[in-house]
Amino acid sequence: GKGKDDDTYYGRFNLKKRPYLGPTSTDHELAFLMANQAELTEGDFVYEPFVGTGSIAVALQYFNTFVTGCDLDMRVLKGYAVGGKTKNKGIEGLDKIDKFNIFTNFKHYGIPLPEIMAMDISAVQFNLK
Repeated sequence: GKGKDDDTYYGRFNLKKRPYLGPTSTDHELAFLMANQAELTEGDFVYEPFVGTGSIAVALQYFNTFVTGCDLDMRVLKGYAVGGKTKNKGIEGLDKIDKFNIFTNFKHYGIPLPEIMAMDISAVQFNLK
């Protein structure tokens, strides 16, 4: 792996440099591969049905898409028990963060916050015309 010296455009999103993680946070390289494979362009609407700690949503926001998503587990979204402050050392500004939740990583990277809903994916109904 490229580790801490990864100088690719997505290297700064490495999970080892991310302040908020969960037990199933998607690896940054996989998240960017998924976003690239979707051939997204600026302004595209993307729905992330299992947003968790936002790993894929971070990659989507990097491409200036409009991201919305949901997750059933409120604990992960709000940073209770399951998701939380990383145990990685040396992350710039980590000591200045007072609340860790799904939006922490977006603020850390200076990218737009996604629209997140706490709900079951089976309850989603979009009427896009």
